[in-house]
Amino acid sequence: MLKRINSSLIACIIAFSFYGVTAGNNNTLTPAPGNNGKWGFVNRSGHFVIKPKYDYAFNFSEGLALVYACNKFGYIDTEGNLLYRRVVFDKAHHFKEGLAAVAVRVNENIKWGYINATGEMVIKPQFDSAGDFRSGKAEVQLNGKKYFIDKEGIPIDG
Repeated sequence: MLKRINSSLIACIIAFSFYGVTAGNNNTLTPAPGNNGKWGFVNRSGHFVIKPKYDYAFNFSEGLALVYACNKFGYIDTEGNLLYRRVVFDKAHHFKEGLAAVAVRVNENIKWGYINATGEMVIKPQFDSAGDFRSGKAEVQLNGKKYFIDKEGIPIDG
């Protein structure tokens, strides 16, 4: 059973990895595993442009890719530069509408907030869960109550 789950997971990873990002030099960057068991990014020719050094790498979204290493998440640009010089988040989402939901440990609890593409925490970590922005709003949850916020973190009507 575990072997079947692993095979299915690998098939999904391979299928999704063909949706890359076009970098400024007209190369499409796609997450790919290296011979060392780590993940990096290859161009259309299959050559590594960003060397495999992450435990896992996700597709680019809005110019940044989510990467996972040492039990933390971070973001890299199409040149392979880390947004924070290291991976720092306990959980993270892809960028949508210029913001990404990220989770950090706050007093032994995981709290979600939002960063912009420069890495600035624009909505402080305070939510128990946080969704992606769509049409200028994101669904969040705090103390069992779900509601929508705008890009400044202000509650709005759904």
